[in-house]
Amino acid sequence: MLDESSILKNFQGSTRDAIVAFIKRVKYRFLSTATPSPNDFIELGNSSEALGYMGYMDMLTKFFKSNQSSVDSNNRNIGEKFYLKPHAERDFFAWVNQWSIMVKRPSDLGFSDDRYILPELITNSHVVHNKETWCINGQNSLFAMPAKTMSEVRVEQKQTTQERCEKAVELASEKTSVYWCNTNDESASLKRLDSGATEILGSMSIEKKEEILIAFAKGEIDRLITKASMTSMGLNWQHCNHTVYFPTWSYEQYYQAIRRFWRFRQKQNVTVDLVISDGQERVIEALQQKTQKAIQLYENLVENANRDFTQLTKEFNQTARLPEFLK
Repeated sequence: MLDESSILKNFQGSTRDAIVAFIKRVKYRFLSTATPSPNDFIELGNSSEALGYMGYMDMLTKFFKSNQSSVDSNNRNIGEKFYLKPHAERDFFAWVNQWSIMVKRPSDLGFSDDRYILPELITNSHVVHNKETWCINGQNSLFAMPAKTMSEVRVEQKQTTQERCEKAVELASEKTSVYWCNTNDESASLKRLDSGATEILGSMSIEKKEEILIAFAKGEIDRLITKASMTSMGLNWQHCNHTVYFPTWSYEQYYQAIRRFWRFRQKQNVTVDLVISDGQERVIEALQQKTQKAIQLYENLVENANRDFTQLTKEFNQTARLPEFLK
């Protein structure tokens, strides 16, 4: 059994290769994830291959088409190399349903949702202005432009650290809250601006991190400064209903971070304040697109749950004959 199986999403990752090679030798296999590749359906091919069904490359050939040299961008995400063929969409989801099941609430298994209805999730976006222009690889930009690459996003983040942290502290003032940052500079700035917050550092021992996390869960700490890469999975923080998040391209980190609060047994509406600079608009757009992809994936799997899909294979039964000039 492999929990958090989204680790298989990186097709070229060494961890993915090692897991798939090992798990292929296991007779019974089970993968579990809360974020099943919503941003790019082709990532589902890794899960299929690990479970012993159609391989990744076979799936690409059957259901997808290359997005290279194409001007049509309908239903695509930023950076996708392939897209799902429109005429193959129903068959694709019928095929996925052969080896997977998606469950988001009790009614998906035939039970009542009465005790599982979550309070409202309120998402607000706050934009701070970047007064500087970029200088990347020695090249200065004349105007402030939306960041399009990871290098540009990093420069934008660095230039607006102070402004974004000041806004974050303003939003979390007098609240029980969690700051989700991405860099050490952001973490240090948040700690300097909010003396009442407790900072979790990657360099801390496991015991120290556990001590801080337990104290926050018990309500002994009002505000926590952490990173999604360290604490976004597996923790129950239903006592807290406010968080400040510095967005990145990762939908999985965003989803997991928000679900620490917006989960079963949460009694109050949950407010998520997203703080970005004006040059990070495409990051927000990417998260919104990936969120819609996740909804679409769920709806398509439910809609096609009872559809049959038959993969036809043709056996090669022709006699191989040498050409006349070789006889």
